[in-house]
Amino acid sequence: MHIDLQRVSENEEIRVHVPLHFLNEGASKGVKDQGGVVSRNMIEVEVACLPKHLPEFIEVDVKDLELNHSIHMSQLKLPEGVKLPALNQGKEHDLPVVAIHHARVTTEEDMATTAPTAPETTTIQDEKAAAKAAADGTAVPAKPGEAAAAGAKPAAAAPAADKADDKKKK
Repeated sequence: MHIDLQRVSENEEIRVHVPLHFLNEGASKGVKDQGGVVSRNMIEVEVACLPKHLPEFIEVDVKDLELNHSIHMSQLKLPEGVKLPALNQGKEHDLPVVAIHHARVTTEEDMATTAPTAPETTTIQDEKAAAKAAADGTAVPAKPGEAAAAGAKPAAAAPAADKADDKKKK
């Protein structure tokens, strides 16, 4: 367990991260009427305030939010005495908090063209065969669908196969 203790004066401004509570996501215009999906870009914001004004959370109501629109930090309804320090750093720090956009539709064809392929794996038997072949100067046994290494001598027949051939001759 980890605990951070902070000495706070009731007359000094503090900076704390406060969680965002999103309201009316399913009832928003962009979701209910226009078929969009809610995308939460932030789950908390840093606030600066006196301890007596510190909110437990900040509500973000998305009921009137339409498709392809967003709510930025500057549009949050803050309690009295609460500020967002990021907004003092310029317009480029007025980031979107939540947005509604079109749902991404994936077809079976998209899945087939973008499906990841399994990485090629090597077994211990493959490694042992390659080491033995390198020591003997013979070709490395090819995996199914592959050709043996170019310029290598053909691999020796397995002893069990030789015994089977001998029994047939007798």
